[in-house]
Amino acid sequence: MGPELRQYAGNTRDIVAISPRAVGSTFPPAACFTSQVVRDSTNLAIATEQVGYTNLSIARLDALAEGVGLDCGLVSGDVLPLVGTVNTARDVNFVSEKLGEQTFAFL
Repeated sequence: MGPELRQYAGNTRDIVAISPRAVGSTFPPAACFTSQVVRDSTNLAIATEQVGYTNLSIARLDALAEGVGLDCGLVSGDVLPLVGTVNTARDVNFVSEKLGEQTFAFL
């Protein structure tokens, strides 16, 4: 993969990979579903409700989102305060400072 990335980044830049907290194989992981079956059924319900966007479907989507949020709290409640945009931005700034860089370019 390195040569392909070099094609975009050029030879004057370092390539650094940053995985946001609780994403992919980072630890501790964040999960919002107790099983793959629950995940699949929730995704199907969301996809089904998105057709039409009536007041009723929007209310159902809101209820689904509320349920997913509650499930996230049950499954990963101790991790959730540590993840999100603010923490990701802080982590990127930390890496940037350690590298002595003023700016970052994202691929």
